[in-house]
Order: sequence, then C-alpha cells, then structure tokens
Amino acid sequence: MIFSKISRKALFILVSSTLIIITVFYILFSNYQKNITEIYIHNTISVLFTVVKSNDRIFIDEIFDRRVDSIKEHISDLLSIDKILNIKVFDKEYNSLVDDQPFDTNMSIELKNKSYTTKINESYLSFYYKFSILDEDYGFIKIDYSLKQLEDHKKKVGVLFIVIVFVLTGVLFLVFFYLLKKLILKPISKLTNQISEIAKSDIESSIIDFSFSRSLNEVKNSLKNDKINEIEKLDLSFQIMIHKIKEFTFNMENLVDEKTKDLKTAMEDIKRLHGLLPICSICKQIRDDNGYWHEVEKYIGDHTDTVFSHSICPDCMKKNYPDVKIDE
Repeated sequence: MIFSKISRKALFILVSSTLIIITVFYILFSNYQKNITEIYIHNTISVLFTVVKSNDRIFIDEIFDRRVDSIKEHISDLLSIDKILNIKVFDKEYNSLVDDQPFDTNMSIELKNKSYTTKINESYLSFYYKFSILDEDYGFIKIDYSLKQLEDHKKKVGVLFIVIVFVLTGVLFLVFFYLLKKLILKPISKLTNQISEIAKSDIESSIIDFSFSRSLNEVKNSLKNDKINEIEKLDLSFQIMIHKIKEFTFNMENLVDEKTKDLKTAMEDIKRLHGLLPICSICKQIRDDNGYWHEVEKYIGDHTDTVFSHSICPDCMKKNYPDVKIDE
C-alpha cells in the first residue's frame, strides 16, 4: 500500500511535470511563431511597399494610357525580384489589364479607405496597392509574394521544439528513475536482501552477525525526522526491529545457557540421589562416588537445594534429656 501510494505520487509528479514542460514550451513556441510571422510579414510589406512606391508613377501613366504591353514588360521586370510569384494590374473599375482574372471584391472594400492592404494565404502573401493622385484612383496592383522561407523557418523551429521537448522529457524521465531507484528501489532492494539473508541463513547467526553502520539511538533519532519518506521510515523501522531481535536473541541465549547449566546440575544431583546410596549402618554417613564419607545433612545439602534445620524428636528428648518436660 505504501509502495503503490509512493508510485502513484511519483507518477503524478512525472506526468504533471511533463505536461507543464510541454505546455510552457508550446506557449513559447506559439508566441515565437506568432512574433516571427508578424516581423516577417511586416518586413515583406515594407519591401513590397518600397518596390511599388518606386514604380507607382510609371504604373499610373501606363494604366491611364492603357499601355498593356508596357505594363506586361514592367511586370516582367518586377517578377525578376526574388520571392515575387505573380503580379496583376487593374484599372480603377477593377478590370484586369493583363488577363481576365477578376479583382477580389473584399479587397476593393478595404482599399476604399486605405492605400494598401494584404491577404495571407497558405504559402504566399497577396499585397494590394492603390494608385492614386490627389484622392483620385487610377488603378490597383496585386503582388503575390512567397512565404516559403517563413514556412521553412517555422518548420525548422517546430522540429527544434519537438526535439527540445523530447530531450527535456527524456532528462525528466532519467531524473525520475534515478530518484525512484535512490528513494524507493534501492531501499526496497536493501530490505529484500536483509530479509532474504535472514530467511536463508540460521536465524541466530544471521541476526547476531548482522551489522549496521549506525547505533540504535541514531536510528531512532532519524526515525523522528518528519522529512523522511515512507520507504526510509520502513528501512529505519526494520533496522530497529533487527536491533531488538538481536538484543532479545542475545538475552534469550544467556538465559537458555544459564537454565541449561542449572538443569544439568540438577540432573547430576538427581542422578546421584537416584538408586542405591551406600550409608553406614552405625553412624549413618553416606559414601560418595569417590569413596569419601559425608554426613547425611551435608551430602543431601550439597546435591540438592534442601536446607536442614536441627531439632530433637520426642523419643530422643526422653532418652537423652529425661528431666526436661515436653508439653504434649
């Protein structure tokens, strides 16, 4: 449950961080694309405006005199300029002086109050310019200017954006898995190895021989730290448990040794008292295994926990102290 909770939390952080990075870079990419497009369009319009403005007087004369051949020749010269795709010239009634292509009515509405306007298509920009002198319209020109360079630049930036996002996402995944290994997998592996070592080995030797780099008090103090995560708490708790098992096992071993010694002594005493005891029929002394004779009290006291207290029985009292009266 703890592991799944940490895993969900880590996965949530990873996914959230990745989405935040992608969102931030997408916003930056969109703003960059927008700004670079605006700058490029502005520069393009400036170039086209300069080209047309420097030729507007010639075009006005040609349109006014309806010199179609001169207009076509003039257009041919302008088409030599890089990125200019097409040029159309119209009179003030919006009739084409080059071919039968009609004038865009939407552009005519926009040109009523402006000297020029633009229309951005998929791969080119259409620049509309109005020739006029003293507010009198003489004609219009439409120039299609290629935006391929802008599109190519935007594609390169898009590829760069994707590469950066992939690289940052990869770095984020590497950092995530590094932290996952350090904070979760490594402690879990450590606990697993410790438990496996105890499970495979003799419980006494594996616990007593188990070594820790810190004392029990240091581990307990570390466990009180609120900044450690659940895995670290589990690791420290496991170390405390091992310390306590070691202490318990050591105490139990000492207790077992002590009780075993007592039991062996008692068994030896019982063995001595069991069976036939050589006893003197006159003085009542008992002979031990080494041939020495001992008083009954001493022999039994040495081989059992019995403590003798001396007294005189009534028969012996009458026999040895006849003058002493004994209360019945």
